[in-house]
Amino acid sequence: MKLKTIFLFVTLYFLLFIFGKINATTYYISYSGDDGANGKTPGTAWKTIEKIESIVLQPGDSVLFHAGDTWRDEWYITGEGKKGNLIYVGRYGEGKNPLFLGSEQALDWTETNVSNVWQSATPLTNTSEEYYAGRLFFIIDNDSVIYGDYKTYSNLSELTQEFDYSVNGSTHYVYSTIDPDVAYDFIEVNQRERVICLDNYQSYFEFNGIDIMFGRRSGFWSGYPEPRGATDLIFRNCFIGYTGAKGSGSAYGLACFHSNTLIENCTFTDNGRRAISINTYTDNPGGRRIENIIIRNNKFYRGHHTTALDLSTMNREGDTVMNVYFYNNYIDDHKIDTTADYRTSNQIFTQAGIGSSLMTNIYIVGNVFVQATARNIQLENGVKFYLWNNSFIGHNFNVMRGSPYGNVGCGGADTMEYCNNIGYCNLPDNDWENNILHDFRSDTYFSKRDNNLYFTENPKRDRNFTSVDEDGGHYYYPTYEWGEYRTDFPEYDQNSPVPQNPGFYDYDHFDFTLTDSSIARNSGAVLPYVIVKDPFGVPDTINKFDINGTFRSRTSPSIGAYEYTDGSGNPTLDKFSVVISPNPAKEFIKIKLIGPPPSNSFYVQIISLNGSIIYKSQKNIDIDYLEIPVESNFPNGIYALELIFGNSTSVLKKIIIFK
Repeated sequence: MKLKTIFLFVTLYFLLFIFGKINATTYYISYSGDDGANGKTPGTAWKTIEKIESIVLQPGDSVLFHAGDTWRDEWYITGEGKKGNLIYVGRYGEGKNPLFLGSEQALDWTETNVSNVWQSATPLTNTSEEYYAGRLFFIIDNDSVIYGDYKTYSNLSELTQEFDYSVNGSTHYVYSTIDPDVAYDFIEVNQRERVICLDNYQSYFEFNGIDIMFGRRSGFWSGYPEPRGATDLIFRNCFIGYTGAKGSGSAYGLACFHSNTLIENCTFTDNGRRAISINTYTDNPGGRRIENIIIRNNKFYRGHHTTALDLSTMNREGDTVMNVYFYNNYIDDHKIDTTADYRTSNQIFTQAGIGSSLMTNIYIVGNVFVQATARNIQLENGVKFYLWNNSFIGHNFNVMRGSPYGNVGCGGADTMEYCNNIGYCNLPDNDWENNILHDFRSDTYFSKRDNNLYFTENPKRDRNFTSVDEDGGHYYYPTYEWGEYRTDFPEYDQNSPVPQNPGFYDYDHFDFTLTDSSIARNSGAVLPYVIVKDPFGVPDTINKFDINGTFRSRTSPSIGAYEYTDGSGNPTLDKFSVVISPNPAKEFIKIKLIGPPPSNSFYVQIISLNGSIIYKSQKNIDIDYLEIPVESNFPNGIYALELIFGNSTSVLKKIIIFK
């Protein structure tokens, strides 16, 4: 190709890119807006979902909702973005994230002739007995949300305690010792199947800073995918929860099927079946390929079937799910208590399917799993699983019935690496399956299984740290048979410490960082870096930073999700920490020192992932915080922040810059 032709091509591409940006439109939606206005400035914002739903969005368009406002509707989005020119859905103004609800409020309660039973004058559809059931939710102090305890309508006298409710026709009844309008801020009832939906499996969307609650079947839904391949879907800084009924057949926080998916800095709680559902189904022809899924730096709470990620190709020939990166997430089920509609929850569940379907290259790295009600992780079939530097912390005693399972279950997973993990088992006496690592099928193949720390609170024989299914026979080992286990299986755990208490800083108060005396400190294997790129092309390095953003040692890393904070052994850092905010940063980062530092002065440098120093303080700083502008100084990306004290002591953290 001639130089002149190349120049003309590049110029045309640049002009088309700029033209697309110039012609992109930003739409503003406010609860105090006016659908008769033009919707293109905060002062002329539209009011309703119906108005924005009438617009076919174009590549580069933005839809911004006023912070603190609430919308109750099913929003079916039309239009589609393009690569590098996504459609952006977010917020504007100060205050809480805009709130999208799939519910209506039950209001105007009057007492019935049954003591402490009240009925609402608001007529609402009863979805409580359908297969895809909804529920009633009690809101207290605008923050605490409590599932209603549904009772089949027969006799109102069966409503006997707080949060009991029933429905007859379109009338809702609740038990309350005082007027529910006084006792609760709100009573919400699921009414809409979904809250935000793509109209036809569209691609190239980012959702940032919005909250989605009280959908009946899903918070976000992208439809059953066609083989054409949806791509580029981003969720950031969102709260997604209280979807459907506990254990419902379909109650998903996010149901998506896009390649190049990024989900980060979000909170998920009380999604009735799955927080994130990436499952292929029988309704469409096979042959789909879903790949490059990044789920990082999120928090997941109180699951009722799958607390975090549910990944499956189980029902369709020819489907492929590959290159999934689930890292530096916190998953916690300890606040679940026993309820009438109790369902146990695996915190992660994967299942590769039949015939020619494939699941491969699944990375689960650097996560904390707290008190599951079933297994922390259940893996069935698939090829190439990498479980590195996770902390699996106990089980929830409130819902233990019969067989509460173990921490990690593996069945038919081929070529699995299980390294640098802490397994902490608090199960009572149970059968041989209830242990930290349960290999329950003989076709499971571990290509590497080493440098793991096991600990069980009960040392009896039926409290095992591991089991192995080998040629149809079950081999299971308690702590006192550690030597026999390593003799019987010389390919496993030869460099793992003898099972013992990990030495968490404060187990009772959920601080699972490592103390000076922890055997997990500096006892891990050096694992390879894995470079991933998000849909924007920004690289990140898996296993370079722990869940707190601290660099992992490249010579003697710790076992578990938390790197010991000072590999040099300097104990002064135990009472000292560094807080970076905001992170991700847009305009500036503020570095604040907590506790007594190792010296009275320090200096700062920021390093790119290729090792280049792109910022360095000019002199020592004797203040307790430093503010660095980043808006014009740094391109988007992930950086290392290093604080250097004296001549040798340093603290390293990860920062993310996104504009």
